[in-house]
Order: sequence, then structure tokens, then C-alpha cells
Amino acid sequence: MATTADRSDRVPVLHNWAGQVRSTWVDTGPFIGAGGILSTFDELEKYMLAARRRHLPGGRPPGWEKSPTLWWHNGHNRDQGAFVGVDDAAQRVITVHTLGYRVGTADKVATRLERRFPV
Repeated sequence: MATTADRSDRVPVLHNWAGQVRSTWVDTGPFIGAGGILSTFDELEKYMLAARRRHLPGGRPPGWEKSPTLWWHNGHNRDQGAFVGVDDAAQRVITVHTLGYRVGTADKVATRLERRFPV
């Protein structure tokens, strides 16, 4: 499932260091893709594989980056981060979601996974 609808019942509640509930980042404006899309890992990976297939051979989907081993895209907002990457042969997918960490944590976790489990 991927949606832009408010699904507050499906969004984890974060607390600050004092134990108070932290407000959830909700983006409903023109940049909804920068933090307003709620999705499962399965749907994120399906989208990524479809985008990659549409741009074969050698094309890059808009907004995607190419490292020596992966095509990838990431996104981070105040409290959450996501990373999804696929190798050139679409044989390996790395998907990471972080919650309550600093910006860039999802990228760091993905990098460690990519190094630990090479193709």
C-alpha cells in the first residue's frame, strides 16, 4: 500500500527525551513526495524495480543516483529516513527505514548492508 492519505493509525508515535509525544511530520503541499507518502517496504521495492526497468539500459530514473554497485534513491525528514537501492541486474534490493534518528542514518545503514552482503 502506498498512500498520501492521513493514516495516523499506521504511523509510529515518537517521544522526545522528556517522554512527551512528538508531533508527526505531515507534508500535504506541492512537495508531498518529500515526506507525505506512506508505503510498505514491498510497495517501495516494487516501485523502485519498475522505475529501474523503465530506464534500462543505462538510463537513470529522475532523482536517482548511481554508485559503483547500486542505483539508489533516499529521502529524509525531521524524524524518518528511507533508502532503496538496486544493483544493475536487479538481483539485489536494499531497503532501509529509520525512525527517530539523525538525517543520513538510513544511508549509513544501507552502506553497511551493501558492504556486508556484496553481489
